[in-house]
Amino acid sequence: MRTKNVEVEKIYNVNLILFDEVYREYNRAIYANILKIIKDPDGAQDVFQEVFLTLWKKLDEKSTIQSYASWLFVVSHNKSISYLKKKVSESLVWVENYDMFESVSAELLDNNEIASKQLSIIEEAVGSLPKRKKEVFILSKYEGKNIDEIADKLDISQASVTEYLKQSIRLVREYISVKYSTSDAIGITLLLFYLGQ
Repeated sequence: MRTKNVEVEKIYNVNLILFDEVYREYNRAIYANILKIIKDPDGAQDVFQEVFLTLWKKLDEKSTIQSYASWLFVVSHNKSISYLKKKVSESLVWVENYDMFESVSAELLDNNEIASKQLSIIEEAVGSLPKRKKEVFILSKYEGKNIDEIADKLDISQASVTEYLKQSIRLVREYISVKYSTSDAIGITLLLFYLGQ
C-alpha cells in the first residue's frame, strides 16, 4: 500500500511541475486571447481558470497533449465562445420557442469533440507551413509574442515578421479551406477569423 501512495505522489509531483511550467509559459498569452474574445476582465478570468483547470484534469488523466500551446489556444477559444453563449442564454428571460436553443445545449456537450477536431485541423495546417513561417505563427498566435519580440528572438526584421505572419495566416486558411469540407471549415470559421486579428 505504501508503494502505491509513493507512486501516486510521484505522479502528482510530475504533473504539478509540468502544469507550473506550462502555466508560466502561456498564462499571459492565453488570458489575452480570452480577453480579446470576451472583452470582460471578470468573465475572462473565469474562463482562464476553467482552461487551466481542464489542463490539470487532462494531466491527471494522463492524457497526451502534443502541443500545449495549440491545445490551450483551441480550448480557451472554445470555452470563451461557450461562455458567451451561456451569457446570451442567461440574458433571455423568456423565450416562446425554446427549441432553437436546445441545439446550443447539445453543441456545448460536444465541445470536447469539437475542440479535438479543431485542434487537429489547426495543428495539421500549421505543421504544413514552411519552417520560418511556422516559427513566426507559433510565437505570435500560440505564445502571444508581439512583432518586436519575435523579431528579436528569431533575429529577423520586424517587416519580415509581419510579412511571414500575414503569409502564414493566409496559408493556414487556404490549407483548411482546400483540405476540409465546407462543414468542417465552417466549424472553425471563428478560429480563422481570430487568427487574422
